[in-house]
Amino acid sequence: MKKKFLSAVLAAAMVLTMTACGNDTQAPAPEADNAAPAQTEAPAETESAGDEAEAAPADNAGGDGKTYIIATDTVFAPFEFNDASNNFVGIDVDLLAAIAEDQGFTYELQPLGFDAALLAVESGQADGVIAGMSITDERKEKFDFSDSYYDAGVTMAVAKGSEVASFEDLSGKTVAVKTGTNGSAFAKSIAEEYGFEIVEFSDSPTMYQDVITGNTVACFEDYPVMAYNIQQGAGMEMPDFGSSPGARERRERILEINRQAARAFHRWLHGPEGAEGLRYLQKRGLAQRTLTNFGLGFAPNRWDGLITELAAQGYDKRDLLDAGLAVSSKDGRIYDRF
Repeated sequence: MKKKFLSAVLAAAMVLTMTACGNDTQAPAPEADNAAPAQTEAPAETESAGDEAEAAPADNAGGDGKTYIIATDTVFAPFEFNDASNNFVGIDVDLLAAIAEDQGFTYELQPLGFDAALLAVESGQADGVIAGMSITDERKEKFDFSDSYYDAGVTMAVAKGSEVASFEDLSGKTVAVKTGTNGSAFAKSIAEEYGFEIVEFSDSPTMYQDVITGNTVACFEDYPVMAYNIQQGAGMEMPDFGSSPGARERRERILEINRQAARAFHRWLHGPEGAEGLRYLQKRGLAQRTLTNFGLGFAPNRWDGLITELAAQGYDKRDLLDAGLAVSSKDGRIYDRF
């Protein structure tokens, strides 16, 4: 019987991946959005506290006893950042730790900043990088990427209460960007069209503060990063760009149906249908904390399992198709995508 596993789907255009130097020659670091994991000879995982690098033990240190040096950005919440207790945490930190545990190797995580992390890999001072990086053909010539694990688009943010509500409102003003990011590239691509100036910063917190204090009127940032910082209390907001109330409601409904689907998959993993799958994951050494943190789930071997589950919650055919959770046949019937 065919079994399928998946984690919660997150929609968005920056791609986070693992990368490693792809050749033996040294080259200047490419501009980057934000960090994605980079790896050279083996996949990397990390767990670290504060600003100091910390070696993570594993049952088998890569087989050859080597400790892999993995570099990352310093501040790119929620992917990597220092929490209130000054522990270095985030999605990338947890992801690396899970990979190292599964593959059995030792690593040391070094938060260097994005540009410095890439230079460390290219110069041979680090074995890989984990952080947010857009995958481009140019970068593929210098780095070996893992499969992408997160897509994120660019958004514009302004100070709370700002009158800036569209790109047109930026005319004659100055906006902030973080050097080497997708946000920076996007802002530069439309600056002439909309008539605004650009000032660059080396890190996101300083960029945000510049907008909040009014030195600049807006900034361009990766959506999940901006949304997380606003949720954490940053005095900023993302203009809705004139979306109609109906469009906003539709977007919220699609977001909610994905949440409900992720909950169903996670529940099925821990139910009778997912028992075999759960045993497999446990045999691979994945702890319950890892299963929960990454929203791992199980899709039952039925064509309409999720359709039936979500229909009971009031979601219809159009909802499932718009959310990417179902596919349609030529005769108009729909089937679970997973």
